[in-house]
Amino acid sequence: MHASSRFLTSFLAACLFVLGCAHHPAPPPPQEPVEFEAEIAQAEKLGEILHAVDDASAVGTDVLLEAGVLPKDERVRGWVTRQEGDGFRVEFLGELPEGLRVLHVVNLGKDVRKQPRFESLEPPRPPDATSQAMFRARRTAARSSFRACSNRYNAVVLPGELLGKSGWLVYLLAATMDPSERVIGGHHRVLVSEDGTQVRESLPLSKECMTVRVEGGGDNRAAGLVVNHLATPAPTEAHVFVSLLYRLPLLVKTTRGLWGVEGTRITYIKIEDSAP
Repeated sequence: MHASSRFLTSFLAACLFVLGCAHHPAPPPPQEPVEFEAEIAQAEKLGEILHAVDDASAVGTDVLLEAGVLPKDERVRGWVTRQEGDGFRVEFLGELPEGLRVLHVVNLGKDVRKQPRFESLEPPRPPDATSQAMFRARRTAARSSFRACSNRYNAVVLPGELLGKSGWLVYLLAATMDPSERVIGGHHRVLVSEDGTQVRESLPLSKECMTVRVEGGGDNRAAGLVVNHLATPAPTEAHVFVSLLYRLPLLVKTTRGLWGVEGTRITYIKIEDSAP
């Protein structure tokens, strides 16, 4: 075939391919079900806050460990973490003969790992009303009846207003000391009264315990995980928290289809046949 004929044939084939594509466009990405828009936005926001507060609490604990305060100071019975401006204030409290007292304080800036400020209080001071209620709420939730998926749980206390409720949202987060483990399921959300003494609601954020092991542990990351989730028809703040904590993309299969969770973003994929 002459060179010009070959060129024309190739050109026509390319045109037909383009026209064919024009007549058969790729299907648009699936749209998130309208009924879940508010729920998903809420889960994204709560998951981001949950991770930020948990991270600040972990940094505050590390500061006390590095200073030799923990585990030496056996008076410490827990902590509350409160947002202050762009940063956080982590108060470590204990029950003394004179009552509940703030023993140590770690102040963190916007970058919680940059120049934390640590102070041991002598004498220890009484907590203000907010810290006292938060500490009581944490203790009330931890002592409540829930299905434990780990022998270690961390607690994050947030204002109930974030869910349009009065009281405190206490998240009981299943944890591990094994750097090769990733705890995916077993987290709970407990709504506690404003004074921190009574459980109003208790919601498991998954129906199953789930822990996976990553070979090599440490900073090694899996490419992603597929998670069956039957507790709710859409992903929850716990999935956002887990994705942020482990820097791990999740594919979450619910009764409504398939969802992607990566960091603070939840995306509806919907493959009906993949729904459990």
